[in-house]
Amino acid sequence: MILPPDFSGDNIIGPYLSWDNGGVASSAGYEIEIALDSAFASVAVSISDVLTEYFDFNSPTGTVVTTEAIAYNKRYYWRARMQDDGGGPYPWSDIFTFTVIPTPTPLKPIITNPVTGDEVARPEIITFEESLFSDNHYVEISENGSFRDLVVDKTTDKPNITVILDYGKTYYLRIKGKGIGGFGEYSEVVEFTVEDAP
Repeated sequence: MILPPDFSGDNIIGPYLSWDNGGVASSAGYEIEIALDSAFASVAVSISDVLTEYFDFNSPTGTVVTTEAIAYNKRYYWRARMQDDGGGPYPWSDIFTFTVIPTPTPLKPIITNPVTGDEVARPEIITFEESLFSDNHYVEISENGSFRDLVVDKTTDKPNITVILDYGKTYYLRIKGKGIGGFGEYSEVVEFTVEDAP
């Protein structure tokens, strides 16, 4: 086994597994098992017909396999072997272990439009870079920098949102993400002004 290193503890939800074939390539492919225990009595993932000496859980096939099977903040045991090509079952490799990182909180979003000092037209399209580990984003706009009274308090699952604000006023904008790890940090606050009425 090569990756992830044995007893590694900082793996993402979809780890990249690779192994050494010992100089003997398998024409029938490989099998992989990932379990919650070293005896493999509780197998979480079983994959066959892997034609390379690695398996990427972030590939389209891997993502489907691990959508429900691999969880955050748990230790897993894994092993691989050559598949049976008519000569009988092959022995399993040594067992390696890895731990998936704890449930991550969303990272800070980055607002791309408007930027501080902008004078914007109505309606205003707010755009931002989505924060990693977020399922939704909370957009807050206030007329004061303390955000005590919100004139916009909306949730979106897209990296943009359209708002209609009063002409000639100054506003303060911030955004935070929310995912399975809870709420993340707020973005940097953006101060902008809506153009005067035509």
